[in-house]
Amino acid sequence: MLDKKKASISSPVITKNLFVRLVADDNNFDNIISITDPAVLILALKTATLFQGALVPAENNSLRFDVQKAMELVNQNPELSVTNYTDIKKETSDSRTSVMTDMVLSTIKTVLGIVLAPAPAQQLQSAIEGAYVGLDETKDSAWIFWEKKKDTKTTYQYNITFSVEAGPTGLVLLTCPMGLTIEVNKEYERVLFITLTDKESYSCRIQALTTARLAKPAAENAEAAEVLSVLLGDGPRHID
Repeated sequence: MLDKKKASISSPVITKNLFVRLVADDNNFDNIISITDPAVLILALKTATLFQGALVPAENNSLRFDVQKAMELVNQNPELSVTNYTDIKKETSDSRTSVMTDMVLSTIKTVLGIVLAPAPAQQLQSAIEGAYVGLDETKDSAWIFWEKKKDTKTTYQYNITFSVEAGPTGLVLLTCPMGLTIEVNKEYERVLFITLTDKESYSCRIQALTTARLAKPAAENAEAAEVLSVLLGDGPRHID
């Protein structure tokens, strides 16, 4: 019985094409939520809002998600538990936005156990593309920042949370706050029509964690606590 539960929640969760965005002055995350139960939706919004406290000031009035700060917040909330967390950097010299997007989506699947459906994936693609071509320097949104531009390097910050149901019957709520620090570095120099320098590099630092909590009181479903216990295992897993 326990093995079946473990198998059902260890495979990646596929998000649906449902977007819910918090419209509030004090929220700086792009919230992608895939929840079917209205009661759980309220809990998902409440949990996502908690991680506003994990945003730390950066340059140009930017706010950057800090995974260690997020861990501290989780430790202060006993109803939440961390399953996975990461702080890694992906790099490529390929100027195609799809290359970086695929790298980020692969990381989300591996580290957080979430496979994005087409609509959420396209949202992420648009954010990365905006950073590549420099379209978002004046973008009016609360969750993506043009952080700084120095010489040939431009830095953007994209803060996002995913909220999904997990388990055989949606017993567990998974909340995944994430910060993407995207750097675009382009060097180009010509003297007497001779190209001396022509380099492009793109990197994305991914700070993220996954938290789990009971979606409904354990009294309403005898399996809920057992499913959560299996999901948590031996404690938070740091994935490189």
